[in-house]
Amino acid sequence: MREPGELGLASLGRIALVLFSLLLVGTLLAARWPGGDLLSREVAMGVYGLLSLQRPIGTGRSRGLKLLSNSREQPPASNDTGSVPPFPPIFPLPHHWENGSMTVNLVPDFKFEIASSSKDLLSLAARYRKICFPRKARWAPNRQDRSTALTKLQLVVTSPDHVLSPHTDESYTLLLPAGGKGEGGRVAVLEASTQFGAMRGLETFSQLLHFDFDLSAYRVLHAPWQVKDKPRFPHRELLVDSARHFLPVRVLKDLLSSLSFAKINVLHWHLADTQSFPMQSRNNPELSRRGSFSSDETYSEDDVAEIVEWGRMRGVRVLPEIDMPGHAASWCRGYPKICPSPSCLEPLSPVMPTPLTPFASDDTFTVVERLMGDVVSSFPEPLLHLGGDEVNTSCWEASESIKGWMKQNNLTTGDAFKLFLLRAHAMAAKFHRRPVVWDEVWDVVGANLSKDVIIQQWRWGGNHVNRTKNVTSNGYQLIWMVDPDWYLDSLSTGWEKIHTTDLCEGLTEEECERVIGGGGGMWGETVDASDLEQTVWPRMAALAEVLWSPAPTGKRSHELAWSLNVTRSRLKAFRCLLLQRGVRAAPVDNAVARTAPSGPGGCRDA
Repeated sequence: MREPGELGLASLGRIALVLFSLLLVGTLLAARWPGGDLLSREVAMGVYGLLSLQRPIGTGRSRGLKLLSNSREQPPASNDTGSVPPFPPIFPLPHHWENGSMTVNLVPDFKFEIASSSKDLLSLAARYRKICFPRKARWAPNRQDRSTALTKLQLVVTSPDHVLSPHTDESYTLLLPAGGKGEGGRVAVLEASTQFGAMRGLETFSQLLHFDFDLSAYRVLHAPWQVKDKPRFPHRELLVDSARHFLPVRVLKDLLSSLSFAKINVLHWHLADTQSFPMQSRNNPELSRRGSFSSDETYSEDDVAEIVEWGRMRGVRVLPEIDMPGHAASWCRGYPKICPSPSCLEPLSPVMPTPLTPFASDDTFTVVERLMGDVVSSFPEPLLHLGGDEVNTSCWEASESIKGWMKQNNLTTGDAFKLFLLRAHAMAAKFHRRPVVWDEVWDVVGANLSKDVIIQQWRWGGNHVNRTKNVTSNGYQLIWMVDPDWYLDSLSTGWEKIHTTDLCEGLTEEECERVIGGGGGMWGETVDASDLEQTVWPRMAALAEVLWSPAPTGKRSHELAWSLNVTRSRLKAFRCLLLQRGVRAAPVDNAVARTAPSGPGGCRDA
């Protein structure tokens, strides 16, 4: 037991920390930017990181941030500090930001000003007004100075283009002043080339807002802000699987909305598999009629159109996947002639699917071509995923007719597989679609593949770096989704593993440029509408940050921003935001994903 008056090591440590913090802040104030308006991102993050390392993990709040102030007049103080988000309060981290140390209020009738008659832009502004201001603000004349508060956000979009594509410009610049008597100090400005860049900027703006319950006012902390942002990778996806369990339209729309909050821009929709074929095909009606779980668990053409448009309005493309020739047993129920036998399963796994017959015949490719036509008419997306994984070619050897055809043409099963793939890819090109395939296709076809084909890597194979390098060094583009690191159905894979992934590990700069992005795999064997969101979130947010934010630069401040300690606090704050917006995000600290909180507490405690 410590004697009365004796100082323990912990107390000495706290005293030393306070003295060091005061010295550091004094240095910062002396090195302020000209005019005292902005502290550089590097300086601000350096202070935050040094101070945050001294606090317990997961408190979700930096006690050191209040020290970052200058001598300029501050808005009236408030006691509502318990919900102040960790710094920086933007998820995913932007490409570049600078901030100051002021707090600025927003007037209760804060406006979005748009110099455009675009219906899309007007709809975007109306939607984000509800997102930004879910609570009613009131003015307290005795505690707030309206003459220095922010009055509006000007949205400046230079291109009227409303088409969402793999090449869409998502960059934006956001300027948030610290308030002042002049008009320039009271108007925030968001500039973007496209409405989708403006959408990303509005999401950032929404995350900078803080509602003060004492003042009943919205405020921006650490103003002024200057954010210049763009994604690191153009392709940032979540794969969902509605073939293993049907996902209702409402569930998919809610999921699309949540993806936009993390700046994810692709929903990879795995539409059919061994278990079911839920999408209606106008020209192959028996596929869903006999292949779906039930008539109620089917997507009509109108359903698909609604989902695609909902995604476009949220900056999320919908990329359809029709897996072939494997994972196709559900096709056989409606069109048995195109399959050797629905019961022909490979001995290695009792759940391996039956491939489509490899014949270049009218039966097989008539169905495939008609289906592609239906998919192309429903999905404007220029990419078309054709699968190609886990093909059970042994059942071709078990079929006398197929075996005879291969012998007659001097083909192995590998040759037959290759012919099927190349014909399917040529068919996609005829429909003006660029094929995406799983990485087994690279193993089978290799450099005979058109350079237009994109490889999606899912297999670890002992060394994912070698696999990635093999594809990219041969001039092919690649999407990264390695199992189990980025498979969200792997419930033991934590956000830390996801967040520390380097997609360009071991690659040259030229090879890295061919990695167009990556995604999380939410396979549906053990997921349905009841637990989809809490399995996806918040781990998907960690993945989103890897894909959107610039790689750590080696600077001390940037390394701190990427540190697991700081990221954990920021991720918990983002989870709170998701919960407030109605997204069922599981606790961040879960050892096993989607489990419930271990006990009572605030959203940042879990």
